[in-house]
Amino acid sequence: NNDVANDNAANNDVASDNAANNDVTNDNAANNDVANDNAANNDVASDNISDSNIQESQNNMNTSADDQSTIFGEATGISDGSYTGIGEGYNNYIVVEITIVDQLITKIEVTDHEDDWKWFIRAYNTISKTIVDVQSTDVDVVSGSTYSSQGIIQGVQDALNSAR
Repeated sequence: NNDVANDNAANNDVASDNAANNDVTNDNAANNDVANDNAANNDVASDNISDSNIQESQNNMNTSADDQSTIFGEATGISDGSYTGIGEGYNNYIVVEITIVDQLITKIEVTDHEDDWKWFIRAYNTISKTIVDVQSTDVDVVSGSTYSSQGIIQGVQDALNSAR
């Protein structure tokens, strides 16, 4: 009988071990749920950050000529003023207005477009800033926003050509 009792005790130990393993498994499942919730929250946080970055980026598009006085590029020889150009985007034309001050491109605004906002804004934020920074339309397009990028670049080129 003692042997049977010891066997039962051993079986109880196995049962306890399995119960402990189930607790660990349940804890891991709970941790995975928390991790998934955190991932979802990070996605929401990223969306909120990108919305605020859009506004910040648009506010930073105005660049003073003093900041770039030693850089001359494609606006060399063009009089101060605002000029409009048109490029071909994904869904239709993209209308661009550039501002030239002291032979520098200081501002690029898109005044009309029909491209999908999600793709357009990625291109606009990157392409506009890069053109102003390097004073050239010879810039890389934004991956995933190729047509919008090309339309903005073409619009700036068209505006520069009309200013000459």
